Amino acid sequence: MKSTILLLGLLAIVSQVSAEPPPHDAKPALTDYETVRTAETFSIGATGFAAKITPTETSLRKILLTPTAAEDCRKLTVAGTPAGQLYGLLGLKLLKDATYPAAAARYRFSRVEVSVTDACNLTRRPTFFVVQLIDQGRIK
Repeated sequence: MKSTILLLGLLAIVSQVSAEPPPHDAKPALTDYETVRTAETFSIGATGFAAKITPTETSLRKILLTPTAAEDCRKLTVAGTPAGQLYGLLGLKLLKDATYPAAAARYRFSRVEVSVTDACNLTRRPTFFVVQLIDQGRIK
């Protein structure tokens, strides 16, 4: 009898703990689209000392596998941060989307600077420089 009451009490405590809402400072996970749209740095390929692919690039690669990939990339070229716009543009190029040339033309002379990570180097580059690399297929 005592063990049953003890067990019921323990179950009540466990269910209360597991039912508590997350702390107020916990941020909800971003969707892949939101991760790319809000990107602060443009980075493709292995970066950092650990030579890892960034979560933003991983999100872009996931977007490219969806049925709405081209539409999402077109939206990114307009609604994203400067880095997010470049990810969207790269997505259009990789998808061989017919709208890529017109979308790229909007950036060909842009001097807006964007943070770019190349291997272990973080630099600021004008947007037109990155667009040239995408045009040439040097960023894939």
